[in-house]
Amino acid sequence: CEEGDLNEIYNIGSGKTTNLKELLEQVKVQYKSNGKIILKKIPSHTKRVFTTDNFYMNIDKLKKLNFNPNSSLDKMLLSFNNY
Repeated sequence: CEEGDLNEIYNIGSGKTTNLKELLEQVKVQYKSNGKIILKKIPSHTKRVFTTDNFYMNIDKLKKLNFNPNSSLDKMLLSFNNY
């Protein structure tokens, strides 16, 4: 925070690809949800050019500031319980 540029956006994450369904399942367990997760494919007729199967946060800007992620996804999700 002290070394970054003012008004710059920095993504915070592990920098590793995460499967969306696995992430949602972890959140579901953590919050003791009985909800059902149903992922649907984007219809082929849509003009959108993205996928929701896997995603990651590009942390290249943070790495330039010597940021090294050292928490697992589980630990990061648990930390959100404090908010």
